[in-house]
Amino acid sequence: SKQEAKLKARQERRKALFANCTKQNVALKIAYLGWDYNGLARQINTPDTIEEILLQACEKCCLIFAAKDYKITRCGRTDKGVSAFSQVISLYVRSKGNTDEPEYDYISMINNVLPPHIRILAWAPVGLEFDSRFQVLYRSYKYYFPKCDLDIEAMRGSLDRFIGSHNYRGFCKADRMLESPNYIRTISYLSIDLVTEDPQHPSLSMYSITILGQAFLWHQIRNMVSVLFRIGMGIESPKVITSILKSEVKYNYGMASEIPLVLFDCDFENINWNEKLVDLSQLWFESAVKTTLIRQLMAKDYVTMKNIGSLCDTKTQSIMSRPFIT
Repeated sequence: SKQEAKLKARQERRKALFANCTKQNVALKIAYLGWDYNGLARQINTPDTIEEILLQACEKCCLIFAAKDYKITRCGRTDKGVSAFSQVISLYVRSKGNTDEPEYDYISMINNVLPPHIRILAWAPVGLEFDSRFQVLYRSYKYYFPKCDLDIEAMRGSLDRFIGSHNYRGFCKADRMLESPNYIRTISYLSIDLVTEDPQHPSLSMYSITILGQAFLWHQIRNMVSVLFRIGMGIESPKVITSILKSEVKYNYGMASEIPLVLFDCDFENINWNEKLVDLSQLWFESAVKTTLIRQLMAKDYVTMKNIGSLCDTKTQSIMSRPFIT
């Protein structure tokens, strides 16, 4: 039809104009709450991924030509439901070039068309050879959880068994696409820290597990957390960690929920970030009100918290766990 022909001609003109624009490769540091998304990486069968929404936003800003044809590099591929406070990706985008004018305000431009759960925190010019996956110096993850009836000191006393280089085949889901998979990973730091204390309801005090390493396997952290929970519940001895690390078999202990897991930080050499304050008032308001409503509901006489002790049981269908699939 004539309308389709006009649309095609306009797209061709836009493509030609964009091809002549000055461009540069940039690293973007982004934060997102991944609870309502199907992971970071783009997928054929769903538009609800962080990358898809981000690329669509960049296309709306005319920073890239066509989101559907675009490829990016990412620091860490977070799964469905997992969040990030310092994810780094690289994009080849429109630029003002080496002029006296300030560069485009990439942070404001993209954030203005992103949903509030996804925010650009910083950007930096990088070379075309930059790859955020392979050039990262370290990645740190945090896993947040309520104390429930867990023995925190027993869990802390188990952490040293993970430190160093080990075979994590027993703690991960095998990637059958790899012909010769390498399951050796190095963990340089592990801790369990109090985040917020609840004197009225000690079982609701929040803790975090911090894990720092250079690279991680598929589901490795959630399976490690699952075993730590079982140690905290008194079901397993810390010796079970050593046994699994020496094994070539995947242990079916159940897997901790994806919701509390966050890619917390990552670092690179020789990147000078351009940062800008990002307003999270809307997110804080919504979350604070919801939390207050739930706490008020907990105060009702007909509401019980007697099952709080089972929330970290990865063998149950609790909020801290999901069915495990080998």
